[in-house]
Amino acid sequence: IEKEKGIIAQELKMYDDMPDNIIFERTIYNLFKKHPVKHPVGGTIPDIAKITKEDLYNCYNTFYHPKNMFLVITGNVDIENTINIIKSNQKEKTFDEINIDIKEIIECDEVAVEKEIIKHNVMTPYVSYAVKIPVKKFSKIDKKKRNLYLSSMFNILFDETSLFYEKMKEEELLDTPIDIDTLDTDTHKAYMFTFKSKDYEKVISEIDKALENIYIKEDDLKRKIKVNISNLLYVFDDISKTNKWILNNKIMYDSIYTNIHDILKDMNIDEMNGIIKNLNLKNKSILVIESQDN
Repeated sequence: IEKEKGIIAQELKMYDDMPDNIIFERTIYNLFKKHPVKHPVGGTIPDIAKITKEDLYNCYNTFYHPKNMFLVITGNVDIENTINIIKSNQKEKTFDEINIDIKEIIECDEVAVEKEIIKHNVMTPYVSYAVKIPVKKFSKIDKKKRNLYLSSMFNILFDETSLFYEKMKEEELLDTPIDIDTLDTDTHKAYMFTFKSKDYEKVISEIDKALENIYIKEDDLKRKIKVNISNLLYVFDDISKTNKWILNNKIMYDSIYTNIHDILKDMNIDEMNGIIKNLNLKNKSILVIESQDN
């Protein structure tokens, strides 16, 4: 264990030198005040130093337990034979009973840090514009459908086919499209728009304007729905992508959607406008990685 600590510490230091890793992890840290999602999965070097053998056994026996696990198998397999193999395998094992207490995290809508500038070895400023969206008002709509609406909306606004990107390109403010990432908790949804620009304050101002007056055309929504359906067909044409898709749905929604095509076909501009009307985009956090020479 002591030997492994040194290896992990070196890996963490390596990630600390990567702007992509810094901008993602620091943005999440700045968005949330109390939720543990704010902390990096790999931990910090002081965290690693405190780990004991007993900690590892405690984690393993608690979480690596059949009651807290699921298995997804995709491909041309004999279902009955596969299930029998799994049952036979599990019958040969014994597990202690576990009871996992899940803490309720009270996370406020406000961000922890509104703006931070980090000096690093970059030539062009690297920026993250992130919004922390409370989802309480959307409790009556299916979570998967809500996320499809939000991702469609932000892609229409900012992706490589958007009018926004065309304008930023013409004004020589952006060379490449904005990259869009997202993260979910039970009470909030975070969207992160990352880009590189020498005049990043101007880009931030333009994003502010775009989010203050959101208007989505029905034709644009229909186009995104068609793109999502096309992507879905692409996923189910590959067994490994299908496996990952099912796995992600189980983790995020505790559900395996067998009607995703119906959900996409049911999306409409009226529901989209209802979501836009109830969106709270006031809570934002800006992270800028600047050259050390500035």
